[in-house]
Amino acid sequence: MKIAVVSCYDQTEYIRARILRKAFAAVPGAEAIIVKNTHKGLLRYLESPWKILKCAILQRPDAYVLLFRGYEMLPLLLLLKGRKPLIFDDLVNPVEYLYEHKRMTPGSAKDKIFRPLYSWMLRRCRIILADTESHIQYASKVCNVDVNRYRLIPISTDESVFYPRKKKVADPKTFNVFFYGSYLPLHGVNHILEAAVMLADNPRITF
Repeated sequence: MKIAVVSCYDQTEYIRARILRKAFAAVPGAEAIIVKNTHKGLLRYLESPWKILKCAILQRPDAYVLLFRGYEMLPLLLLLKGRKPLIFDDLVNPVEYLYEHKRMTPGSAKDKIFRPLYSWMLRRCRIILADTESHIQYASKVCNVDVNRYRLIPISTDESVFYPRKKKVADPKTFNVFFYGSYLPLHGVNHILEAAVMLADNPRITF
């Protein structure tokens, strides 16, 4: 079985993309065909369709996977795939994003055009991936997509960097908290910082 794993993003080595590529390559009996752009700017919107078409014609995959953030390639893959399954990683749903950032409001002219179109495309994917259960529930409701079409895959980490180590003897007087991530509102950093401030006076806890 051949699985084409497609990227179209300015960060093709984004951690979730790397982990999902490894996961599909590890499927027993599967051959992962990696299709990703090398150009990071606008040229990727020419490069990616060309590589997708080339892959579809020459290698004839049995299934397609479109990684985050490949929204622009979704119409093309839906057109090319025929009856073959398409798995789409909807890590950041653009409808939710536009709502949350006040760039589109429910009931607006933009909303009446974009949301039904995006919802229609989602319903034509065999499986939609999301990172949390709350995201699944919200995206399903906002886009009017059957919740059973979604599968939960939490945001992963690079196991070559983070892996179990020999446990050190802990100091019973201290509790250490380690945070790793980007300082973006989307990552809930405001909640993490609020918790750190609330616990700042506790001498047994260090961040």
